[in-house]
Amino acid sequence: MASSEAAIEALTADVERANGAAEALNEDNAKLEEENAALLEEKRAAESSMEELTDTLRDVRASFEQVTIAKSHVDEELKETREELDKTRDELEEVTKARLQCERDLREQSRKAQALTSAIESAKGNGRAARDLMRDSVMTLDRLEDAAKVREIQILKEHHAAEIQRMQEEFAMALADVKASTGAVAHTTVDESQRVKRAMREVEEDAREAVRNARRKEEEAQRAANTLREELAMTKGRLMKMIEAGEGKLDQASIREAQAARLAASQAQAICRDLKAELEAEMESAESARHEASETMHKYFALRDKHEQREALVLHQKETIQSLKRDVDMREADIDRLKAQLKEAKLCLRDNEMTYLNRQELSEEVEHLNRVLADANVRDRDRALELKREQERADSYAERLEKAESQLCEETSKRAQLERTMRDVSTTTSKAEQDMLRAQAMSAGAVLLEAEVLRLTRVNEQAEARIAELEHRVETLIARADDLAASQNPNRGIRYLEQLREEREIASKDAEDAGKAVQSMRAALQFVCAASHETRNNVVQYAKEARKTGRIFTDAPGLPVGVAADIWARVIDTVARLDLDAMQ
Repeated sequence: MASSEAAIEALTADVERANGAAEALNEDNAKLEEENAALLEEKRAAESSMEELTDTLRDVRASFEQVTIAKSHVDEELKETREELDKTRDELEEVTKARLQCERDLREQSRKAQALTSAIESAKGNGRAARDLMRDSVMTLDRLEDAAKVREIQILKEHHAAEIQRMQEEFAMALADVKASTGAVAHTTVDESQRVKRAMREVEEDAREAVRNARRKEEEAQRAANTLREELAMTKGRLMKMIEAGEGKLDQASIREAQAARLAASQAQAICRDLKAELEAEMESAESARHEASETMHKYFALRDKHEQREALVLHQKETIQSLKRDVDMREADIDRLKAQLKEAKLCLRDNEMTYLNRQELSEEVEHLNRVLADANVRDRDRALELKREQERADSYAERLEKAESQLCEETSKRAQLERTMRDVSTTTSKAEQDMLRAQAMSAGAVLLEAEVLRLTRVNEQAEARIAELEHRVETLIARADDLAASQNPNRGIRYLEQLREEREIASKDAEDAGKAVQSMRAALQFVCAASHETRNNVVQYAKEARKTGRIFTDAPGLPVGVAADIWARVIDTVARLDLDAMQ
């Protein structure tokens, strides 16, 4: 009985110990289940973040391309501003030359007008004298019948015939000069109008060609964006397949991998904060550059208004020349009328066949000629005063042109400062691109995507704003092309179309170079991310040696050929900053 009780107590103790062990096992099992649930939650969170980062990768790439396009457009606008200022200076010089030419033409026309006026006055005086001679010859016909004075009458007839011939020759020469000058002006006007019409047609055709090229480039950009969307969708599908294949295989290696990923994420966040500060500084510098560019454009528009005022002055001078030509035509009509009167006088003299000129008539003719000379001197003095006033106005215009040139020099210095600022902006942009490429080298895990999202969110916003600004710029350029097509100044239209052609060629060349550089960088990054462990170790070794010695081994064994040296330098620099073994 005692032995059975002892056995029962031993069994009871064993049962209690078994119960305690079972409870301990249950507690351990509960803890393991909780840890497993926590790990599953972390895995789900990582999968959701991976999906979000995959979605943002498309936006990141698109924003990067938009930033590159915005930079190229800013360079084009700076070049356009520089060329427009040069054209303004050339047009001011042309206006000055045209003004001097107009002054010379006015002086020549005034000289010819004075010569014509003096010839007309002398012709009028000679006509009056001839009429007086005819009247006197009729009155004194009876007294001149003396045969002793036949020789004297014959001499006087020859003298008057020579005078009439000389006056006819002078009138013929003056008439020929006037007709030659009028014909040259008319021929020049016709040629100028034809040339303007041809230039306007060429401007209209080139403007339409520019609009068609802009639309074609927009369609090509849309096709490239669709291609990138398809590539991102394929990348997302591959990532989802990898995540589905890795479900249910959580172990200590996965835990260590997650810890390493969190450590790399913290490092990437620090890098992203630095990049964010650099981007903010870049945005501030770009804003100041845009403000200076707007001020420069306002000053350019002011100079253009002044130039248009000077063009209006030139048109006024041309109208003055036209009025002088009309006066010359009227004087030509007077010359024809006087020529007819001289013919009548000659016929009357032939009918009378005798003339007589006494001293009193000669003195009257001399007095008449003196009066004509006095009137001519008065007109010369008036014309000299007018020329003096024209010279004073020309001097004032020259002073204004000098002031405009000084303003252009100031604008040139400011433009140079703006170019230096833009070069600093481009340097900062290139540094940001290098940092982005170094961040893209970490695409083996979720660290790269998170860093890209944090760094390029602001870049995407800035790129969207820049796209809106560039769209407005395109509309402005189209409107300017339409205005040039409808304007009456073909030289500006031709220069503007030449500028558009040069910019189109430069943009095409830059786009080809950028496409080649992007393809080389993509190939290098894909090689580094998909390389084997041995090849990756070789790359890391070359990167460490490059960081120590400062040399870049672009032809080392184990690296593929066909990639540019600067691309490999960026890739090796990116690899030197990463811990690829921990990420693996």
